[in-house]
Amino acid sequence: MLKEKQLPAGLAPFENVPSSLVRAANQTQALPSALGLGSSRKLSSTTSQSNRKRKGRGKRPKIMDEPYAGLTEEQWTARVIQARSRLEDILSHPTFRKRQEGKQRRPRGIVIPAGGNVLLTNAFMVISVLREMHRCTLPIEVFYNGAREMDEKTNHYFESRFKNVTLFDLSTAPYPSHHRRIPIDHYTFKAYAFYHSSFDQVLLLDADSIPLRDPEYLYDTPQFLEAGHLNWPDWWYDNLPGFGWPLEAYALFGLAPPQMGPHVLQGSEAGQTLLDRRRHWEVLEWYWFANTHGPDGLYKWMWYDKEALQLAFSLAGRADLYHQVTRYPREALCKGPATLREYAHVGILQHDPYGRPAFLHQAGSLQKFDPSKDFPYQPNFVSVPLNQLRAIKLFPDAGAQPKVQGI
Repeated sequence: MLKEKQLPAGLAPFENVPSSLVRAANQTQALPSALGLGSSRKLSSTTSQSNRKRKGRGKRPKIMDEPYAGLTEEQWTARVIQARSRLEDILSHPTFRKRQEGKQRRPRGIVIPAGGNVLLTNAFMVISVLREMHRCTLPIEVFYNGAREMDEKTNHYFESRFKNVTLFDLSTAPYPSHHRRIPIDHYTFKAYAFYHSSFDQVLLLDADSIPLRDPEYLYDTPQFLEAGHLNWPDWWYDNLPGFGWPLEAYALFGLAPPQMGPHVLQGSEAGQTLLDRRRHWEVLEWYWFANTHGPDGLYKWMWYDKEALQLAFSLAGRADLYHQVTRYPREALCKGPATLREYAHVGILQHDPYGRPAFLHQAGSLQKFDPSKDFPYQPNFVSVPLNQLRAIKLFPDAGAQPKVQGI
């Protein structure tokens, strides 16, 4: 490892996680042979769109043509406004409210949406870190989407290897009749897993978001106890093409975007989200509402589920309780193959409310654990916390590998 004095300004050695990641990577070596993953028989994955490398970070997602195909923009808008009014009536009905508020769930737990070779391998690694390194005892639910993503052998391996880990086929979950029915895949799958979790207080983890410590203490932080919600910031601002606050989505519903500080306005990084769903069950209903109208409309104004949650708090009249960690994220890097000033992206380092490293989100297709490949990406360096100007300087051409010239 390079000495700190040899590094470009703004980089420092990453000393918090490498040994843990190496141990986790070693543990996953037995996974492909045990499950048959990485062989000619591939488990498919409808939930891994995020694994595909984006050609340009400023480009908007492709919008589905269904199920409102053939409508003009004005007709689509009228349908969405009508659907909002209908849901408001349902959520305010005393019988519905009593049923929601009386639901019995387990107190706390972790939810990991996963399915298919790559995401299951990453989920296995994350659970190994939680159970064997951090000694975390929180119950864990792993959601997958049909038999094409999980076979009996894989299911048995997970549940026999780890205590208090349940795998659940989300394709068998009853669909809420008061919501518009859409296909459950990609980012709607992640939102649907959140919606169907059996926990009152849910930590939703992407399969590639590695906790750097036992996350149970987050449930007892003053910030979460006060707001019932914790989210983490992205480093992209609204003046970068394709990123930032979804103003058009708020205007559609006659809402003013909440003014709660620059971190919220720059958007969230949804590799991890903590929510008290008993306290915010209405938010979760609006969250699913926003996602059901995402693929054919709302997603053109926002980045999928992560900004849909921000919108849901406003639709529920609880924008003041949307709480985001105020420490800027940092960029985890490893040494690139060319020169001292070229580094490869490894992940996004997020902090807890006290400013300590809490999660390493290995966002990006090349950074995830892959059962068919060796694990070459080990974080050796970390940037300073990235505000807007530093992020732009680190990523002068969004989507390209960073060339650090001093930040």
